[in-house]
Amino acid sequence: MPNDYLEESQRIIDSAYKLPIRVLVWGPGKGNTKGYAKREKIRNEIRKKFPNSMVYFSEDQELRRITGILNKILLEESVHAKVAHLIIVLDLEDAYGTKVEIGHFSRFSDIAEKMWVLRPKKFSPLDGLAKEELRNIEVEFFSDSEFNDCTLASVKCVNIVLSRAMSLLDNGEFPE
Repeated sequence: MPNDYLEESQRIIDSAYKLPIRVLVWGPGKGNTKGYAKREKIRNEIRKKFPNSMVYFSEDQELRRITGILNKILLEESVHAKVAHLIIVLDLEDAYGTKVEIGHFSRFSDIAEKMWVLRPKKFSPLDGLAKEELRNIEVEFFSDSEFNDCTLASVKCVNIVLSRAMSLLDNGEFPE
């Protein structure tokens, strides 16, 4: 006898993978070869698992063609963030621009609630100013091995997107 409960649960999860979710990935720029390559891996994994997703970096030319008229990077990124359903932020130790993004956008609740910051475990637990700055933002810590063996991209980031997609379904943003 088929288990309708299990089948229906799987159907709902499967529908979340098919949503046209809009994801913004912030983090190290091209000058940080290893960090930028990890951002590209994150984007590719999300696109692979969520075939209808739209996954961008704020520096992508498709976005800059629209927002470049603003002539200020933080204003451009504000537009990108407002359109996104989820913002994944790869916060590496040597990524100063990423820290500016986190500090600036953590002040705006409509954007902060979409942000999910990925930080090395060596910065755990949060304390002092970091704890204050990230109080309204989801934070996920990763180990060196998760960074190096790509489970950061292929497992953690995919699960983060799936969680956000399920929240959007629950909130009625997308019909099932």
